[in-house]
Amino acid sequence: MIKAVFIDYTGTLMQEQSEYAMQMAAMIAKNSDLTNIKDIFKIWWGLIKKFETDSYADQYLTEDEILTRAIEVLKQEHGLTIDAECFRSLAHKFWSKSPIFEDVKEFFSKCRQPIYIITNNGSEYVNVFLQDHDLHCAGIICGDMVKAYKPHKELFEKALEISGCNARETLHIGDSVASDVRGAQSMGINACLLDRTMTHSEQQPDSCFVCSSLTEVLPLLETI
Repeated sequence: MIKAVFIDYTGTLMQEQSEYAMQMAAMIAKNSDLTNIKDIFKIWWGLIKKFETDSYADQYLTEDEILTRAIEVLKQEHGLTIDAECFRSLAHKFWSKSPIFEDVKEFFSKCRQPIYIITNNGSEYVNVFLQDHDLHCAGIICGDMVKAYKPHKELFEKALEISGCNARETLHIGDSVASDVRGAQSMGINACLLDRTMTHSEQQPDSCFVCSSLTEVLPLLETI
């Protein structure tokens, strides 16, 4: 029986495709040798993921520090010349003010189990998002709390500790196979891949539930 729901933030509750993301990409395109927006997003997110993967324990970097490191790489490798504080301000808006997915509010209102958000982003940005959309959760578990990012097990261990549940009593929902599904399964937590476009389901690990919307997860919670 599922007693608590763990859920990802970026890409699951909050849309990554937002005006702030586009403004960040446009700023890079205007001030570097990178001109293709698609390439910029690929390079930028690749840098962020690399720094998050390497950031652990004594080598842990906050998201703001990772942002600074990524900017420095683009300066060195692509001649980027920007106002770092202006770019940082856009990143903060991206983390907290990007649009909500349409199915989120219904899920939060109908879910009977307490919902815990597990995120690489700082809790201050998630809290702004929740307040803006009048959403309430039982807790936010972020990378800063354990000096590690998903898929490292520490975030999931902390979520289990805070929820007071064992792994089999929880379900983690997220849009990333690598970070969300594999991270949760490494702790024995039930995992659900949220694949709204149904384009990543072929990558799903064994024993992973796949849903195309959060509302599809609701009946699942009563049957696991």
